[in-house]
Amino acid sequence: MKTFITTGLILLLIGAGSCRKDKKSGPKTTPAPTWAADTTGKYASSMTAVMRLPDDLQPFANPSDKYAAFMKEECRATGTIVSSGGTTLVYFLIQGSAAEQDKISFRYYSTRRAWLFATGGMLDFVADGNHGTVDQPVVLQLKQVE
Repeated sequence: MKTFITTGLILLLIGAGSCRKDKKSGPKTTPAPTWAADTTGKYASSMTAVMRLPDDLQPFANPSDKYAAFMKEECRATGTIVSSGGTTLVYFLIQGSAAEQDKISFRYYSTRRAWLFATGGMLDFVADGNHGTVDQPVVLQLKQVE
């Protein structure tokens, strides 16, 4: 009987040890990106966008966070952070050409969490266009990049 109890306890301890959570599970951290828009002047047109983080990410906003606008994989603008009434807004001057048909997507890097977020194609490029205002910014529809 004593051998049976000892064997049972050993098996129980082995089983409990294998149930530990993997320390590597959870959100993937990402090194800070080095996004930069083209400065050669190859794009003749631009448009502006005033954006904000969704409510669930606003509390984690940090002045050192990074924002960028993309067409496909090309960075077309980096965001400038502006605070307005306790809300973090991001201003973009997005470069392009009037004939472009691709949607603009956005990326956000949270320095506090070292997490990368991205949107799908959100906006059409419109030469001299404006999307959002300080009073009514466009909310970034972000999903964490795994």
